[in-house]
Order: sequence, then structure tokens, then C-alpha cells
Amino acid sequence: MIRIQEILILTTNRLKMRNFTKQFIWIFLMISIFTTTSYAVIPGCSDAGVATTTEDSVCVGGSSTLVLTGYTGAIQWQSFNGTIWVNETGTGSTTDAYVVTLLASTDFRAVVTASSCPSDTSAIVSITAGVSAPTTTGATRCGYGPVTLSATGSGAIKWYDVSSGGTPIASGASFSPTVSATTTYYASASSNGGGSGVTPMPPQNSTFSSNARGYWFQAPVNFNIIGVQVPDAITSQNIAVVRFDPPGPPPLYATTTNNFTVLYLTQGNPNIGVLPVNIAVVAGDYIGVLGTRESSDDNSYATSPSTTIIDGQTVTITRMGMQYPLATIAPQELWQEAGGSISRVELTYEIGCESTRTPAVATVNPAATIAIAANPPALCEGQSSVISVTSTNSNYTYTWSPATGLSGTTGSTVTATPLSPITYTITADDGTCGAIDSIFVSVGPASVAGTATISTDTICSGSPAILNLTGSVGSIQWQSWDGFQWNNETGPGATTNSYQVSPSIFTQYQAIVTSGGCAPETSASVTLEVLTIVDPTTTNDSICGPGVVNLSASGTGLLNWYTTPTGGTSVNNTGAYSPSLATTTTYYVQASAGGTYNLGLPNPGISPIPLPGSDWGLQFDVISQCTLERVYISVGQQSGNITINLRNLQGGAVINSVTVPVNAGALLVPVGLGFTLNPGIGYRLEMATGSVPCIYSSFGANYPYTVPGSPVTITGFVSPTFGVGIYYYYFYNWEVTEGCSSNRIPVTGYILNVPAVPLISLFTNQLSSSATSGNQWYLNGVLIPGATGQTYSAFQSGAYSVIVTDPSGCTAASTPFTYTGINEINLADAGIALYPNPVKDLLNIEFKNPIAGSKTIKVMNTLGEVVKIVTVEDAKNSIEFNLPAGIYSIEIRTLKNVYSTNIVKL
Repeated sequence: MIRIQEILILTTNRLKMRNFTKQFIWIFLMISIFTTTSYAVIPGCSDAGVATTTEDSVCVGGSSTLVLTGYTGAIQWQSFNGTIWVNETGTGSTTDAYVVTLLASTDFRAVVTASSCPSDTSAIVSITAGVSAPTTTGATRCGYGPVTLSATGSGAIKWYDVSSGGTPIASGASFSPTVSATTTYYASASSNGGGSGVTPMPPQNSTFSSNARGYWFQAPVNFNIIGVQVPDAITSQNIAVVRFDPPGPPPLYATTTNNFTVLYLTQGNPNIGVLPVNIAVVAGDYIGVLGTRESSDDNSYATSPSTTIIDGQTVTITRMGMQYPLATIAPQELWQEAGGSISRVELTYEIGCESTRTPAVATVNPAATIAIAANPPALCEGQSSVISVTSTNSNYTYTWSPATGLSGTTGSTVTATPLSPITYTITADDGTCGAIDSIFVSVGPASVAGTATISTDTICSGSPAILNLTGSVGSIQWQSWDGFQWNNETGPGATTNSYQVSPSIFTQYQAIVTSGGCAPETSASVTLEVLTIVDPTTTNDSICGPGVVNLSASGTGLLNWYTTPTGGTSVNNTGAYSPSLATTTTYYVQASAGGTYNLGLPNPGISPIPLPGSDWGLQFDVISQCTLERVYISVGQQSGNITINLRNLQGGAVINSVTVPVNAGALLVPVGLGFTLNPGIGYRLEMATGSVPCIYSSFGANYPYTVPGSPVTITGFVSPTFGVGIYYYYFYNWEVTEGCSSNRIPVTGYILNVPAVPLISLFTNQLSSSATSGNQWYLNGVLIPGATGQTYSAFQSGAYSVIVTDPSGCTAASTPFTYTGINEINLADAGIALYPNPVKDLLNIEFKNPIAGSKTIKVMNTLGEVVKIVTVEDAKNSIEFNLPAGIYSIEIRTLKNVYSTNIVKL
């Protein structure tokens, strides 16, 4: 049909009539004609055609395609932003099939423009995004009881107890929970765009592996997984749902660690019915589903690959495995497997949209409370308790549940005669208000104390003992006697049948056993003697420079010397130890009382076979508390570390462990263990997996190995199971001590620094030491009294030496220096005379030969000290010699020479 504006264009030239009236009549006539008569569109002009959409309702984030047909001209899709129409700019926005993604409900239209023609606009296409949140109505009540909440909205209503996440707890327009306090619930409206269902696997019986098995698939559409199920009742089923990140299937069978996100993991579920979940899956996601159990069963399977239908689309299901039994998945290894069977873990899913959640409040106004009492609250089997309830609300009626053991289920007082511990719930209601409470009634058979034993009746101070109670019935409380009364123990395990104690003095123990409300019973008491041993006394030693130090220790019992304050191997077991040391070293001495025992093969014999550590070794029993001090090993042709573990059963927890480095080819290397052993059987000493190969004896073992009095007996080998054949693994010449040990007391050999060896130099008759202090001069090996200065004036010929002593008392001696004395003829040759000699008051000095310049006369005593110095100019000079009697050295220094001689003072 030709539009009005086109009519006006066609008649433009006809609107040239001479008067307005004629023009108006003509226009009116043309409009009337063209509004009642159809004509063909003018070829080449704009025509918007018909706009439609493939989906007029999508989920938020969903897509729909805008389609334009029967149009003429260029297309521009537009959207309305609430104020104006805006051109779309996305890919395809100028084509006749434009895909839009909706985050909110939006109106669209197409504007079509042909060349040289005005634009034409299509009809508006509206697309609704998401589901509108429902309107909710809360409810109010007085006290405990049911309330009815309601919600109205488009689509199905789901109820939640959280504002986001979680799983639905109910569905439908109304929801009637029972509440005891004001509680907020949340309702959402959902639109199921494609229905819901499960991923059924064709059944096939097979044996289930202990490792995880499952399947993976690629999601064809957006959907929510709302339940998982294995369709047979079991007690140890583990189920996991994972998404592979980055997107892609798991690799083919390999040991490559995959990146994936665990969407859901549950363990130990009986799986009767569907386990509710809420997992959002996006189209294109690679989803893995795993299920495993601890033993074989007849679960249903399908052959891989298989197919299933999700939202009408065929989806390929491929078998998937995991490296280890399913526990906490990440970071395990997942891979796809060809062939085989697929574990039948079913997924219940839902497709469609869900609105935001609207709160609905169940308001509970306070009601009169109730108080419950049971007399007595604890019973012995066959006894009864009177349970009563009171309240300020006299209009309350009471209902009791469960009915088990009750005289009735209504009324304010009932008599309970239960056969086992039970919790009773009491509901009060007056038709308007309600209240609820509960009470626990303990019930038990007659108390039985059982038999109390102790792992050892004597311990060393600081060592443990284990109290055990067997055959008891009821709850346990261990007690100890303090000399006046029995006191409850409070340490870890004090209320269990196995309780470890470590008292410092002699102590008695007993167990009080109480079953329900029955009278308690007391076990027979056990006693524990605590032994102590006095710490040894040690004596240090100091020497100057490297050498042998003489260390000593005294004390009761056997003395063992160690290089470490704990652990390690004894290096000496006598009261004296004289090691040769280069540096200061501290040892530690421990006194031990009791026996020392050596047992087991002394060495591997002629066996040359090394074997890597693989948790193999020897099994042994212990009859009394003792210490496994050390064992010896022989190392193969590889250096590295060995680890020795102590366990009390195969695959059990490591009780104690030692790791040491060893050198290739080392024979009978002692390894200090220091393991405290309590009485027991089936202990295992193992060479841990990863240890370097060590030599074992491959024939001739003859079990058991023990010696008279030994608390330990080696009963066989473990490889890793127990055997008593010809093999003997790794551990030779066991050293076991029984009794008590003191603390380890340090003893130190001090290596002191030695002074530098002094050097002697000569100036005239004055000897000098290179040491600035600590000097003592000797002549011909004889000490010169008082000669302790750095210098010494020699008055006679001989071998002079000096010994230097530092503050720590260490000394160093010089090499002897030979001094030949003073040749007095030289003075006469120089024309110099000194007289009289011996001198009393004045000393005359005469220069017979002319000597230019001044002359310095220096007088020194026997210690090398200058006691007088004068300068003379004349040929004849006299100087006062008012000095103490003794021998003095005279030094005459001229411009060219130095002369010296000795003078005796009377």
C-alpha cells in the first residue's frame, strides 16, 4: 500500500491550482483515494519489510536472532535505551539476521534505506531477558510452629534458605516451614526453557576398580546440574563433578597433571536418591564426572564411548580415569581412556532461567518459654526417669517425641524407660503460640571397670608408659593417687582406654568407669616406679695449639661420650677420653644404669648384594622398655642418604625416624638411633624407600636373634611381609641398652692460640725481641732473673734466647742467638780510654785521637734500661757515676762510629 507521504510526492506538481480551496480539495481527494485503494510500491524505494525474532524470551546473557524479510534497502538495526533509538554496532547489525545477547529486556527495530529514498522503519520487536523476580508474602506467628509463606510470579517458584547459591529446599507457590525464631527465606521464579532430565547410561554389569572411573562430555547448551546419583545403595561412594580449565577435554591416557576446577565433591554417601546440587554449566564447557568406591560391586556401566541426550541434542560420553583413588581430587591427574566401561553416575539437570531471589520473612514473636527436667537425667538399663515440663503459659498442651520408652506422648509429665541413650523433644502449643525444647537422657548397661594394665611397671624419668583398660563398659576416667586422695587425670587420652603417662615420681593409677546412670566401678590400681640417675661430673682441658686433650668424667653406671647433645653415636665409654684436636671441641657425657646388649648378625658375611631401600628390614619384639641405641650398615656403590624408620605394623605410622648421609663402599657404618622401645610385638625396623642401596645377607639367617637378658628379640625379616627364611636385611650388630640415662653433660677440650715465635735482633750489645710483651730472656738455657723486657743488654758471650707467654699461658720460644761479647781493643785502637774500671764516683773518658763533633755517652743497666746519658765535646771528660753497684754497659756514639764496653760500679 502506498503511504501518505508517497502520495504527496506524486502529486506535488498538481498542487499548482490558482486558489487554496481547489488545492485542498485535490489533496483531500487523493488521500481518500489512496487510503482506500491498494497500489504497487514504487520500485527502488525503501521498504522495511517484516521484523521477527527467533526467541522472544531468553535468559539473562542468552541470545536471540533478529530476522528481517521482504525489505528493500540497506539495513540498520536499532535498540531503544529508554529515551531514544540507538544504532546497533555489533557484528551483523546491518544484516537481515542479527544475533543479539540480552542482559535486560530490550525493544529492537530495523531502519531500511534505499538509495535516494526516505528511510522506512519496521515494526518493533520486543525480547524479554530473564525472569522477573516473584512477589513474596511473609507470615507471623507466636513462638515455635509452622508458618505459610507465599510467592507469585511467572514460571515455577523455588524456595531457598540463602540469598545466593545453595540448593532449593522447596518448590511451589507456597512454603510452610516450621520455625522457632524469625527466619528469612528466599523465593525465585524459574522458566524451564527445555525441561529437565538425567543422563542415563545403558546398564552393563562389570567389576568396579578401586581407582576412580567416570566420563566426560561437552555441554551443548547452558544448563544447571541440580542432582547427582549412583543408582544403587552403597556406603563408601565418592562422587565428583569437575570442569577442565582451560576449556578442553582431558588428555589421552597419560601422567600429565591437568588443570581443572572441582565443582562438586562428596564422600561416603549412601546415594539412595538424588544428591541435590546447584552447578551452573555453560555451553561449550568440558565437564568430567567421577565416581569410585572401596571395593568391587555390580554397579551399572556403559561401553565407552556412549551417548546421551541433553535438551534434545545428542552428546558423546567418553570414559575418563584418575591416577589415584578419589579422595580430595585436586591436584590429581585425570585422563580419557579408550574403550572399557563407564561408571554410571547420573546427572539431573534443568534448562531455563531463574530470577533473582526475593526475601520472605517468617517472623516469630516471643512466646512463653518452657523448662524441662529429668529425674534422674542418667539411667541404668531398666531404670526409669520422670520428665516434666513447666511454663508460665497455663494454656499450653504438650506433645512428646519420639514415643520410644515413654509412658505417654502428651501431658506435662511422662515417665521414660528407654533402653539406650535418647533425646526427647517436647512441643508446646496453645492454639496461637508454641514452644519447643529437648532433653537428653543417658542410659547404659551396668558399669564394668574391666582390667587395667600398664606397658611397663618401671620407667626412667622422662620416659613414657601406657595405661590400658580392657573389658570395660561405660565412660572412662583415669585417676592418680597423690598420697591423700584420688585425682582425675586431665592429659590427652585421660578418658580413653589407652592413656600415656610420664610421671616424675612413683605413682599409682586406677580407672573409674561409669555407664549411663549406673553406679561407677573402679578398676584395680597399677603402679609405676620412676628411676633417675645422677648426671656425671666432667672436667675440661686446655692445651696450646693442636694436640691431645685429656678430658675426664665421673659418675655412676656406664659413661658414654657423644659429639652431639642428643642422638648420635657413642665415641667412648670410659671415664677418660683423650682425643687429638685441632680446634676447640665440646663432647657430651651421659651416665647409664642397666645392661647393654648386642644382637643380630654381626655383619653381612660374604654377601656382596646391595639392595635399594623399599621399606624392607627386620621385625622384632620387645619385652621391657629399652633403647635401640644404634645399628650398623654396609653401603653399596652409591653415596647419598639413608632413612631408617620404626613402625609397629606393616604400612603403619612411622613411630621414629633417622636420616643420615653415607658414603659409597663404607663397611659397617654405625648409625645412631636412640629409639625408645616400649613392650610390644611386631615392631619393624625398615630401610625407607628412596634410601641408597645397602648390602643385605642373602643366605644363612637363623631366626630368632637374641642374647641372654636382652629385652629385644629379632624374630624375622620383612620384605615387606614377614618371613623367617634365609634372608637378613640391612641392620647388623644391634646395640640395645636397658635402664636409665642421665642428661648429657658437656665437656670441652679447648685449643688455645699459640703466640708467634719471637725473633732476636742485635744492636751493639743490646738484644731485642720481636714480641712487645710477655718476654723472658735466657742465657745458655738458664733464666735471667728480671730480664722480661723487650730488650736486653748482653754483658757476656753466650747463647741468648727469649720465651714469650701470652695471657692464656701459651708460650713460644725463639731460636738461640749466639753473642760473642765486646772487643775492647777496638776502644784502644780508636784512642778512647775509660777509667777507672771499676769506678766509684767519677768515670773519666779520654779521646786521645781527635774526633770531630760531639760524642754521646749512654749508660745502661743489665735490664737494657738507659740510666744515664750525657753529651761531651772535650778530649778529656769526667761524668758522675752515682749509680747503684753493678755491671753497666757504656755506649759511645760519634758521628761515624759506635763503641761499647762494660764498667763495674763499686
